[in-house]
Amino acid sequence: MSTEGKPIKCLAAVAYEAGKPLTIEEIEVAAPKAGEVRIKIEYTGVCHTDQYTLSGKDPEGDFPVILGHEGAGVVESVGEGVTSVKPGDHVIALYTPECRECKFCKSGKTNLCGKIRGKGLMPDGTPRFKNKEGKNLIHYMGTSTFSQYTVVADISVVAIQKEAGFDKACLLGCGITTGYGAAINTAKVQEGDNVAIFGCGAVGLSVIQGCVRNKAGKIIAIDVNPAKEEWARKFGATDFLNPSKLPDEGKTLVETIIEMTDGGVDHSFDCTGVVSVMRAALECCHKGWGQSVIIGVAAAGQEISTRPFQLVTGRKWLGCAFGGVRGRTEMPGLVQDYLDGKLKVEEFITHTRELKDINDAFDLMKAGDCIRQNKMSAPRRTRAGGLASTLLFLSLACLPSLASADSPASKVVSMPFARRDDALTLERIKMRRDTVTATLGNGQQDASSVGIYYVNTTIGTPGQLIQVQLDTGSSDLWIFSDQACSRQDPCYGGTFDSSASSSYKLQFPGEFNISYVTAGSGVHGDYISENINLAGAEIKGLTMGLATEARRVPTGIMGIGYRENEAIFAQTDGRTSYPNIVELMVNQSIINSRAYSLYLDDKDSATGTILFGGYDTAKFDGDLALLNIQPDQAGAISGFIVAWTNFSITTEQDGEVSLVNDGFDLPVFLDSGTTLTYLPEQLADQILEAADAVYDEGSDIYYVKCELAQSDATLNYKFGGPNGPTIKVPFSELVLSANSVRVRGVNYCVFGIKPAASGDILLFGDTFLRSAYVVYNLDGATIGIAQANNAATGSNLVEVGPGGAMSSRVATIQGQPTATVTATSRAGDLGGLGTLIPTTGLATLTATSTPQFTFGGGSGGSSTRSANAAAGVVPAVDWSAVMVIVGSAALALFSGGLFVLL
Repeated sequence: MSTEGKPIKCLAAVAYEAGKPLTIEEIEVAAPKAGEVRIKIEYTGVCHTDQYTLSGKDPEGDFPVILGHEGAGVVESVGEGVTSVKPGDHVIALYTPECRECKFCKSGKTNLCGKIRGKGLMPDGTPRFKNKEGKNLIHYMGTSTFSQYTVVADISVVAIQKEAGFDKACLLGCGITTGYGAAINTAKVQEGDNVAIFGCGAVGLSVIQGCVRNKAGKIIAIDVNPAKEEWARKFGATDFLNPSKLPDEGKTLVETIIEMTDGGVDHSFDCTGVVSVMRAALECCHKGWGQSVIIGVAAAGQEISTRPFQLVTGRKWLGCAFGGVRGRTEMPGLVQDYLDGKLKVEEFITHTRELKDINDAFDLMKAGDCIRQNKMSAPRRTRAGGLASTLLFLSLACLPSLASADSPASKVVSMPFARRDDALTLERIKMRRDTVTATLGNGQQDASSVGIYYVNTTIGTPGQLIQVQLDTGSSDLWIFSDQACSRQDPCYGGTFDSSASSSYKLQFPGEFNISYVTAGSGVHGDYISENINLAGAEIKGLTMGLATEARRVPTGIMGIGYRENEAIFAQTDGRTSYPNIVELMVNQSIINSRAYSLYLDDKDSATGTILFGGYDTAKFDGDLALLNIQPDQAGAISGFIVAWTNFSITTEQDGEVSLVNDGFDLPVFLDSGTTLTYLPEQLADQILEAADAVYDEGSDIYYVKCELAQSDATLNYKFGGPNGPTIKVPFSELVLSANSVRVRGVNYCVFGIKPAASGDILLFGDTFLRSAYVVYNLDGATIGIAQANNAATGSNLVEVGPGGAMSSRVATIQGQPTATVTATSRAGDLGGLGTLIPTTGLATLTATSTPQFTFGGGSGGSSTRSANAAAGVVPAVDWSAVMVIVGSAALALFSGGLFVLL
């Protein structure tokens, strides 16, 4: 249900009084007016400026207010006249606007816009926030990012590259940009300059990396917290001084710095906001040319002072706001610097907290225990007037604690995961049982995912934080050791130090082997036994792989499929296997049964949930239909295959049109490890043709006009025979904006449907599963499936009982057919399975037949099988040239969906 033009109810952290804790409560966010933008905030940082206002010392502070000014998210809707951003854009909210029209903006001398934020209201003098009692709430710095939704002026928001993760991008909204820009734009540090940085929080560390980039000479970091030395040196400081523990107790701090730099530094930076420190920062500058940049904000009424002779002899005081950066113009360049590895961002994240724990985040900041904290607000698609739920996840540096302790379902472990659209590419892995080296995974060979889903775990004693990707198509958990990493093959997600864990046990040295489709790629290492913690649930003595060699593999993987998909099972021809993580959770009474449910939410959401041992009845409509898992060609239950028995399309123009004949019955694999949905070629051709899809042979990617996402059409998949469930997939879920291409003024997006090659199993990946709620019941040998409720606002967890027993909101399907898997060769198959795609039951089609339906303005008349045949869609466009422009981004689109456990 569209929320455009309507108020949205969501959660926010409201400051009602100075010096008091924030209150987490439901608020109402009005629709944007002319020149305004409403943003769904995904992540927000916590800054000392927020604390300063909350303390009551800010002379401009007023209450009640929604604080927060480091936020990144997705544009939900725009007001009249807004052209700089559009719904769906990934954006950063800017506390320093850029109107490009006032004398300040036109001067080219400053980034301080004359239309800068006013008295806590929108430009028209009215607010957009109300609490439950209908009382107006004040806006903060023009951004107010401590809310799941916020409204900003269009001059206070900038669209950024979609491959930049929200959790990192939000930090560019203040601290990092401020410090980095102070060094590069304000001070203009030059090669060989000596510098001193007072205060080593996020701003100070950002100054350091700006100085490093400009090749400064001596970089002296100063902080009273000795723990900051490690951070300062990590970011490039050459020296560290603690004013309370100077090397020569007979000298002052200023004297020490002057002695270290042969007369003083060329540039100093105050990042503390303490006026006495500002004076020291000036007076340690070199006579004749030294300059000091004031970045920190002093308390109300504070004044700075120095002896005039300091200025007469050539020293200068400079001020700096937001690093001198013009947000709308220059922010995309900073984001690109981060993406290119020139600007550290994720290294700043030391803590991440849920919105409900925001007051704890402020306590950590005041105690000096963190550099930067992220809070992620990932509300579900919201009904107008409804309440958006809050699902907040820890960053890659922290372990989440989101188990269902407050739920009556005590044996359910709830693990959040989050999608990262700047995902590292990993070509999907495939089982090959006729070789000693097992190749695991989903059978997709062409590239990598649009985005991966990630979660954090802790492994060992004491726990070491490791990021892994969750894969339902394999069954081993493996992680990197330090030995596996190199500059050519970095280990993302962290490495495990076995020597630092008291619970580590070596089981089979050198016996763990996995090969990948990409030539020269794979993993080799040891089988080990270790303890692992998932969302507060500790699993002891889990057998896993510890990679000592890795080639072209970016992250570790947690497989949660059947034992038959373990590497050792393949290597020993089925003679050996071990309890994987799901089975061990049952053995250790953490959950009742080998069962879990996945809720991916819609494609615009960056989050989802996996529930081990249970399911959430609030996340689906109707009842869960229990489909029998189909046996493989050997008669064994080893993968998540169900019988697909009908297929139709519904459009406003034509109503429901069947695409298959009676007797249609095919086995399909519900694979959370795949991005796209793979259909028989004849069916896929109909849909691609009606969508005016453009095919690029070089990348094997289909593109459609992005406007097709506005189509009202749905694809309707029926399972389990005439009495089975139907899952409706809206076309909005099939048009993927990540890595979109603009050609001759037309935006083209990746299409979520592809033809399966003859002999390959049909895979129903993310573009199908986002519309379904799925329970993978290994013990019950069933798949529970229902239409997903992507507007869910609550939660109601239900345990799966011993043996896979499901009793709440389930429906047994009578008369289910058996879909026979008929592949005769295992080579190149999925998880040891494969299928020949029969044509039995398909509607009679030819490669040139015209579909009997239309949608979304498509002509329905142009071929999808080659770029040249698509000339009716984009006349005379050389798609091979377009793919050169797209480059690796196009090749990073498809691979088995990998979920990374936080």
